[in-house]
Amino acid sequence: MFPGLAILALALAGAFGQALPRGWRIGLASAALATAVLSLGFRASGAGQFLPYRLLYEYAPGWEGVRTPGRLNTLTSLALALLAGAGAQRLIESARARISPSHGRRTVAAVAAGLVLLICVEASGFEIAPASGGVLAGSVTPSAPRPPDGQRGIADPQLHLPVTIAANRRYVYWSTEGFPRIVNGRASIDPDSFAELTREVSGFPDRGSVERLRRIGVATVVLHPYLLPGTVWAGAAGRSIDGLGITRERRGDLVVFDLR
Repeated sequence: MFPGLAILALALAGAFGQALPRGWRIGLASAALATAVLSLGFRASGAGQFLPYRLLYEYAPGWEGVRTPGRLNTLTSLALALLAGAGAQRLIESARARISPSHGRRTVAAVAAGLVLLICVEASGFEIAPASGGVLAGSVTPSAPRPPDGQRGIADPQLHLPVTIAANRRYVYWSTEGFPRIVNGRASIDPDSFAELTREVSGFPDRGSVERLRRIGVATVVLHPYLLPGTVWAGAAGRSIDGLGITRERRGDLVVFDLR
């Protein structure tokens, strides 16, 4: 949640400058500090149990339902951005006062561009120095897993198995290729209907799960064998489908069941 040294320096310059009225500067600085402290949340034990967020959590209505206190840092960023804008104005005015009027516009543009560049370099997620060393060397960017080749062109709506938190994240990401309709989703809280459906298809492929999926319009069930170990679908690829009125096809690393 650290905003960066450049932003903090500009925010301090703005807080002690004259670009904003005094009341605005005091209010923004107070808001930035207050929301920064609150965004730390609290701990159940140790020094962290005395952080002020605990008062909101235990006594203020609704706050016990906030799952991630750190999101309050958005308000901290907003207050710091406004103060940093005032700080940038202060630096620009200072630079303009020291040069001749004929060079004023160029100086303003140069200072503004330099400040933006400084902030972007400090906050950059890209490697801007060799990974083998250097103060600004970044870590290697991980690559996202690509959709299995056999997944392309499969009829939708689709249900992907297994249904797990980690696997659902992949399915949702992969669905951006062609945007097929999928049953799977991922959120902090699963809807009751999705949790119930997950339980009802835990024996797939069986008669009950096939009938349930047909009722909600699912055309295809895509089984990802390499994600199955440790789940209730670990033996699904080899279960009998006799009498279910469905077909099974191996497509690359996938096993695809057609329910139509």
